[in-house]
Amino acid sequence: MNKLLSVIIPFRKRSGDRASIERLDQAIACFADQPDIELVVFDTGRQSTRLKLTNGQQDNLRYFHQYQPGVFAPGQVRNAAVAHATGQYIFLFDADLLISREMIDQLSGFVRELSLEGPLAFRMFPCLYLSQRYSAHFTAEFFKPVLQQALYQEAFESWFRGEVCKVDGIALASSCLLINREWFLAIGGFRQAFAGHGYEDFDLIHRLAMYYPVGKRPADYPVDVKSQFPGDYRGFRRYFSYYAVPHLFNGSFLLHQWHPRPLTRQYHRKRKENEACFAEILKDATVTLPEPLPGFQADAEILAVLKNGVFDSDTVLSDFPCWLREQQILNGFPVEEYPGLFHFQAGVRKKNGGFWRKLRKLILNPRAFFQDSMFIRKNYENP
Repeated sequence: MNKLLSVIIPFRKRSGDRASIERLDQAIACFADQPDIELVVFDTGRQSTRLKLTNGQQDNLRYFHQYQPGVFAPGQVRNAAVAHATGQYIFLFDADLLISREMIDQLSGFVRELSLEGPLAFRMFPCLYLSQRYSAHFTAEFFKPVLQQALYQEAFESWFRGEVCKVDGIALASSCLLINREWFLAIGGFRQAFAGHGYEDFDLIHRLAMYYPVGKRPADYPVDVKSQFPGDYRGFRRYFSYYAVPHLFNGSFLLHQWHPRPLTRQYHRKRKENEACFAEILKDATVTLPEPLPGFQADAEILAVLKNGVFDSDTVLSDFPCWLREQQILNGFPVEEYPGLFHFQAGVRKKNGGFWRKLRKLILNPRAFFQDSMFIRKNYENP
């Protein structure tokens, strides 16, 4: 029987990371006792891990295994999972994520909103990244119903207070997307050019946003400027954030469990190549779409949209930092008490991780490394 919503989880057991199966098990457990939600896991590891999962026989779980050698390509695996999904809408999830029961209960409402807005509409949800020290404690208590929402709120407020003890960072623009399945298939899903870590999700969001703009795209839209603090975002990251921020304050966000990211894995070393690929894609003002994915039904409304092409909005967006502050105030989070989107709390400094963290940044993102070095030198010379 077809479902209204399918949750999509790509997976491959990480070499040397025994906890990766446990995290997948916990992600599956988040959707226990949800008969109206279809959970589709697509495993590309050498061997299926289903029998190692405590929740591997969960009633709403559909588990597929197909070994795929080479660098793990999460976007391509998501495409394969969507091909097996039966839901009218898909919710892109990951094996390292946790979602509260309260947010799961909100998903049906979001689906109803999208059905009224039309097939091009989508939702994008922020993600908070738990710190290594806090992640283990958090997950040990997360599945206790009487504690879950309090823990969720605790992580949220800790980050917004500008602390660094519980949450390492935030991604306003994330791969946690709720999309009409036919529209996903029509625009080619995740592009085959991306493998390894990074940017396959930005490429998909870029295409979604070009057909469903939140406002007029700014002149610096092609710029890729990331910051520890969303208030300093520039370019497409800032533009994408307009979609996500409203969900942050109503509790519709995900939590990412900490896991090791060794540079010896080719998966992480692919980031520079993916970044360059996306930079080229952004140069195309008309947006060249990949071929529709297999299974796309030639819906008349969607075909008409594809024929007409992308469009820009006439709505000029508010200044982003000012708008962020307004959103906080409207939702009862005064910036003076909750500065986390703009800076750390007074007296708080995040440990830079020393030599190995700097080496990692130099290898994965040399441009950002040298920009940081210039910033530090400038502030040292001009205290």
